[in-house]
Amino acid sequence: MHTLTTEKEVYAKESDSLLHINIGTQTWMPKNLNVNKFRNGDLITEALTFDDWKSDDPRWCYYNFHPGNGKIYGKLYNWAAVNDPRGLAPDGWHIPSLKEWKKLFEYLGGHTEAGAAMKEEGTAHWAHPNTDASNSSHFRALPGGLLCTDKFFQYIHTYGFWWSKDYFEPGPDEAKYPCYVTLNFESGGVEVSHVQHNCGLSVRCIKDNHHHN
Repeated sequence: MHTLTTEKEVYAKESDSLLHINIGTQTWMPKNLNVNKFRNGDLITEALTFDDWKSDDPRWCYYNFHPGNGKIYGKLYNWAAVNDPRGLAPDGWHIPSLKEWKKLFEYLGGHTEAGAAMKEEGTAHWAHPNTDASNSSHFRALPGGLLCTDKFFQYIHTYGFWWSKDYFEPGPDEAKYPCYVTLNFESGGVEVSHVQHNCGLSVRCIKDNHHHN
């Protein structure tokens, strides 16, 4: 397991072909994103307090604002960071669409079974019982929790949440919210839902098609 010491090193190692995970026709990063810059080199502001997080601008933070959590679970990003045109994902990668997430789930047995194939085995990071976890896909999903709006952190060890680049559109008279996917410690399934823009979730990148090996 690599220890990431600098942001330049993060980009280099996450672009290393040895760290690609091929699942079906898709290629995924094997861990949650842990960068503090956009693709063009612009820094993303780190939130060190809840007051820092209260912004419509791009932000990232560690769970509980503790850097030690980043070494395991990566960073949590708000929607402004995920949706920024400068590109949160390193070159050759992108934030997965809901269609791409669903293609992954279908390849791994559908919504009721895919979570089992994606979750890291055991209870080193997931809470007991970590139902059905096999990590047969080598995706190694971890329960990094989330920052719920600007008020509190929640669900580390029990739930993992990952952004999709798409909006959830329930109807013409309702607000649009970005989509996410989630896995939990009590199920081998996977769920898709939507959340407010100022929540902090994990990011897992998928390789661009024209870079696919």
